[in-house]
Amino acid sequence: MTVQHRNIVPAECHEPKGIDTAPAGARYVADGAGGGVWTVPEDATKVPMYWEGSWAAGTYQAGDVVRDAGWQMIANKETTDPAAPQAIGVEEHIPDQNVVLTTVSDISVVKMIHRYVFNEPHFVTELWCRIPEYTGDTNTKITLYNVTTDNKTIISQPIISNDEYTLISSRNATVPSGLIFEVWLEVYNAASANSITGGWTSAEGVGTPTTGNFEIDNLATPTRIAFHNTDLDSVSRTTELQGVIVGSSININETSDVNRNLSCKVSAIDTADPTFTVYTVNTVINGPNDIRDARTCSVQIDVPITQPTQYSNNVNYWTTNPPTNVAVTSELYFDNIKQVPLSDAYGISLLVQEAYLSPDWEVLGRD
Repeated sequence: MTVQHRNIVPAECHEPKGIDTAPAGARYVADGAGGGVWTVPEDATKVPMYWEGSWAAGTYQAGDVVRDAGWQMIANKETTDPAAPQAIGVEEHIPDQNVVLTTVSDISVVKMIHRYVFNEPHFVTELWCRIPEYTGDTNTKITLYNVTTDNKTIISQPIISNDEYTLISSRNATVPSGLIFEVWLEVYNAASANSITGGWTSAEGVGTPTTGNFEIDNLATPTRIAFHNTDLDSVSRTTELQGVIVGSSININETSDVNRNLSCKVSAIDTADPTFTVYTVNTVINGPNDIRDARTCSVQIDVPITQPTQYSNNVNYWTTNPPTNVAVTSELYFDNIKQVPLSDAYGISLLVQEAYLSPDWEVLGRD
């Protein structure tokens, strides 16, 4: 018996064609050619947010937003998990701050690196650093490098106590499993310079200076300056002039006109002739006016004092004391030259604690 569609009772109606394979939330949309396709509207995949206030034990649905222990969290599925990250381990300093560190030194800019690979989620709450000696001549720099995100934060000239750990930063940051984080500690002992002062008369040229004179190849842009080893006061300055080192600064001022001056850096030294000392110079900085030929000049040569930079280490610490759930390696550089790979610990210590981060919640922010 033939039954017209208009006569089919609701109980005997079937679902639309293709409903068995259409995704949840899909709608059947005509294609204009006598057919159609099942599509999911863009807004059908979005979950609205519902503010639920402070978290309390119970069941939460996707989109529920709560505040828990200073964290603003949103559920991504139905869950009964706590919203905020939870501390599940004990706090530990990596490396242990009670471990004895040895004082070592090198005449260079010393850069120490600890690389932390977190095998589980952790709280990182404090950064401490230690160097054997901190004086007015000590330059320090700390770089916090998130290798995973390629983001760097630099702390310039932090003051570090002598031979004891100093708290540099305190912040309760949460790091996920797999994150790679480095701390760089750079130290340089830049002691003040030893100064040589005296009077000489300028002489433009490239010849041999006479007693009390200095020869300068160009009054504005010199590349060669040769000082006679005896100054205008007939005092022998041989030992001082021959003791100048590369990197020293030469400052020349006309005695009668302080606006006529120049400064430059020493790049090479020739002491072959016992009566005069020749300096090859660069990095010339001129004053308001150039110095002139045959003028009495006041000369000051600043010679940097080379002193070793001290740092702290514990040899093979990471080999014998591997932390739990954090893999740590280290690197050491002298004047940016990487040293033989080591597993030493240096004066860098992170305070960390293992944490549990529920996969059912996402972080929106924190206080």
